[in-house]
Amino acid sequence: MFSKLWQWLKRLAGAGGTSEAESVRYEGFGRKYAECAKLNLTAVVANKIANVACSDSDVALVGAGKRALLLAEAVNPVLDKLKIVAARALGVGGVVLKPRVCDGRLEVELLNQDRAVVLERSGSDIRKIAFVAETFDSADGELVRVELHSRDGKGGYVIEQRALKNGREVPLTGCAAWAELPARQEMRGVFGHLFGWVKCPVDDRRDGQSLFGVPVTFGCETLMVEILEQLDIFQSEIVDKRTFIGADYRLFKRDDAGRERLLPQANIFKKFDAAGGIDDKPFFEIYSPDMRVGALSDAVNFRLGLLEKAIGVNRGVLTDLAAADATATAIKRSTVDTFSLVDALRGEIERGLNQLLFACNVLADVCRLPMGGKAELKFDWSYALIEDSAETFAQLAQGVGLGAVGADELRGWLALPVSGAQ
Repeated sequence: MFSKLWQWLKRLAGAGGTSEAESVRYEGFGRKYAECAKLNLTAVVANKIANVACSDSDVALVGAGKRALLLAEAVNPVLDKLKIVAARALGVGGVVLKPRVCDGRLEVELLNQDRAVVLERSGSDIRKIAFVAETFDSADGELVRVELHSRDGKGGYVIEQRALKNGREVPLTGCAAWAELPARQEMRGVFGHLFGWVKCPVDDRRDGQSLFGVPVTFGCETLMVEILEQLDIFQSEIVDKRTFIGADYRLFKRDDAGRERLLPQANIFKKFDAAGGIDDKPFFEIYSPDMRVGALSDAVNFRLGLLEKAIGVNRGVLTDLAAADATATAIKRSTVDTFSLVDALRGEIERGLNQLLFACNVLADVCRLPMGGKAELKFDWSYALIEDSAETFAQLAQGVGLGAVGADELRGWLALPVSGAQ
């Protein structure tokens, strides 16, 4: 299906579009992230960093009026999935937040970046892009809805809806779910993209011209293979070191009536002696060797530590944080690299969500949805990774005592209500 879709998209491509090789590459990122058959190190790292980035943080849409309610209905479900959005952006390289108007309301589609194909660009400015928005399996083939966004750089913006069946274009009415969608929407005065894009902040190490992101573990494929191989060795050791019993050969012989001896079938092995006689040895011998737990654990942890360094995070993401003898200040300093990546990810999230809000407002205006009121996004990120709350409180309290900090600032930090507020 991808080949047929690409051939159709290539006929629409202009200057500087995404090549088929690049599209295959980005699709590979998504496929690897979705693998669940064995330990997925990219997913582990992505989820860990997303947890740190989103936990104890508050991202909210605030506002009043009918427009605020309309926007909240579309944006709040995305905010509820913010950790998933962050983890997926880190895992596949980027997530597109694409709004659309459906039945008089706004809704947001979350698409992995491999569902986007740049058709035309001017430097880093996307002029034309296609999104594989939806796919359905029908009785006579696969239906695909492609959404095309085009802009001329002078405020003109066009959104087109196309439907394909087995790589051939068909009317939107071919699928009941798409029959009411406008085939073409033309807008003026739009100086920005009508979609958000949350990208992984990791450098792709190439020429810097790519508009797509790469996974957080990009460039670490060989090391991750070595880690998985080491874990397989660890598992083999567990299997190979199972306790078994060696039994005298005479216990395997038939009895006088010709019946087989009734011995357990698992973990029982026949003993024999090259000289031909073992009558002076015990009937049973138990073999229970010690496992090389320490050596194997050290080998795995060593490679996990290398992976942490390659990604650019501190110990504690994949390995245990050595904090037994460390002071609170030393622990905070040991997480600076991790916080740097987390902070960069938060910046990408803010840009993507603000662009999404802009797109929602534009589409609401074009479709004449409720106009009264407005809304904006407020970001209150947690800095617990590098801050000590007790130390911060002591500093603020001391500032209040010296008159350098107002009591309202301390109250705001404690998130206490202002006296007399309703």
